[in-house]
Amino acid sequence: MGALLGTCSGVDASNKKGIYNHLAKHYRQYDKEPPKFGLNYNDKELKQIEEGEVFKKEGIVEMEKIFSQEEFDTALAEKTQELKNSITAKDTKIAEGVSNLQEKDSVIVEKENLLQEKENTITEKDTKLSEQENIIKEKDNVISSKDNELAEKNEAIKKFEAEKKVDQKWSELSVDYNEEDAIEIKGILLKSELGETLTTEDTEILLKKKVGSSLPVNSLPIGDGISKENKDKLRRFAGIKVKKQE
Repeated sequence: MGALLGTCSGVDASNKKGIYNHLAKHYRQYDKEPPKFGLNYNDKELKQIEEGEVFKKEGIVEMEKIFSQEEFDTALAEKTQELKNSITAKDTKIAEGVSNLQEKDSVIVEKENLLQEKENTITEKDTKLSEQENIIKEKDNVISSKDNELAEKNEAIKKFEAEKKVDQKWSELSVDYNEEDAIEIKGILLKSELGETLTTEDTEILLKKKVGSSLPVNSLPIGDGISKENKDKLRRFAGIKVKKQE
């Protein structure tokens, strides 16, 4: 530093500041204040700066310790211990971070397991629900089949009762018909008892056979295809009440 700050240092002026800053760092490293840069130092002051600080050996400029070996070792030990403590603290934080991550991973695994259990439960419930729906469908099919059977039986009963009524009415007729005419007229009577709409052909048979008022027919539904003239004839010949089919 003394050689650098002297007037005959031999160092280019443009490099002096950089070299001074480098040497000043070493002063501050050991809590020492470096001499001011840019001041004019006399020979005595430069000598004091140079003492124990720099020397030339085999053309290489080296730094000699400003402090004693004991002070240097103490400072080095303190710095080493400080670095070790810092590393230990960081290792502890890293270990804590790893432990926290492991705990979070465990929590995530537990939640994933719970989620899987819930999904399995939902799947089981869906399967049971599907089975129940299939059972309900089967029961509905059975009910529908029984309803159809019941409807068929009801139709059969209705037809049987209608046939009985027709036979009863036919036995009360005072007019005799041959077998062919009887079959035709009884068929029309059966349709009437079953609530079916008479066709134009049916009305033509009644008119042709001149079924009289002795025929026990209170009301026969007549199709809309029957002309007004034929309806009037039916009223006159058979006393049939003509009713429009809804």
